[in-house]
Order: sequence, then structure tokens, then C-alpha cells
Amino acid sequence: MLIQFSFKNFKSFKDEVTLDMTASSIKEHTDKLIENGNEKYLKVTAIYGANACGKSNVIEAFSHMKRIILDSFTEEAKWENIPLKRFAFDEESKTLIVCLKSFLNTIMKYINMALN
Repeated sequence: MLIQFSFKNFKSFKDEVTLDMTASSIKEHTDKLIENGNEKYLKVTAIYGANACGKSNVIEAFSHMKRIILDSFTEEAKWENIPLKRFAFDEESKTLIVCLKSFLNTIMKYINMALN
């Protein structure tokens, strides 16, 4: 399960953005949570906001990360063939960073990618 998804320097986002599935301490709807030890996580989330505020870019960053991970296991995968959509308003931003935090049988996994 994905706990956190962070990225920076992607399309309209120069600074780091994090989608966090950790549940708050609110006691409502606890039957809709996933428990892992003492931690509780959301099963679903919603991204909402004004028009043109970057909602679609968050989804596209996630899709981009998924493609990088899935393609990394193929022999013909070449990093130079993956088109990167860096921050749109800064010519000097050259590194796309994606971080994931997940659990599998209570073991935390971290994946960090920096692509130049």
C-alpha cells in the first residue's frame, strides 16, 4: 500500500508536494481505515481545488512514477527515452525527484529517484 507519494520539479510544481495517506486523529469512520500496527491509513483520498491549480498534474506525476517503475524492469528500458516534464517555469530545474513510502508486512520501503 502506498502511504506517501512526494514529488518536486514536475510541470507546475517546483517545490515538493506530498500526497499522504496517513489518517488523522479524527474518530469518525474508523471502519474505513487500514491498520498496520499502531498506524492507520486511508483507503481512498480525494484531490480537489480551484480550476488550473494542478490537480491533474498530481495525477500525471503519479502516472509518470508508475511508468518509470514498471519500465525499469524491462531490458529495453532506457532512462534517456523517458520524456521528463520538469517544472515549466524554470529553465534551470533539471532534476525530477519522486519519493515513495509504502509498507509491506510492516516493513517500510523508500524509493528515491533523481533523473537528470
